[in-house]
Amino acid sequence: MLGYKVILLLINVRRIYMEEITINLFEMFKDDFLGSRYDGEQVRKLEDKIILEGKQKVVLNFEGIKCITQSFGDEVAGIYARAFGVDFVKQNIRAINMNETVKLILNASIKLSVKYGQKVTKKEEDNNGNNN
Repeated sequence: MLGYKVILLLINVRRIYMEEITINLFEMFKDDFLGSRYDGEQVRKLEDKIILEGKQKVVLNFEGIKCITQSFGDEVAGIYARAFGVDFVKQNIRAINMNETVKLILNASIKLSVKYGQKVTKKEEDNNGNNN
């Protein structure tokens, strides 16, 4: 019976580790500055496969990254916040090894994306209401 419990424990431990996939951004781009929306889009495509198709969580490892732009932050997290909500981002994307600059810009990207998304939705509703 003890062997059965050990096997179940190992399966559960493996499942925990399999639920998160880490994207090492410095290794991916070989640069300490992530400044283009295109680079962010490449990361988001990986996130789509991991989160939306694979039903797993993403860990964005910012080790070695000194700075990002708002455009990059919008691609890797803001678009998800706008489409699915901030809670979705908190539940599915974890960022690690961020310096204060990266943390500030990533958080601002998410906030601006949500704020901008609400304005766009309101304008669309207003326009649809005027067309009826």
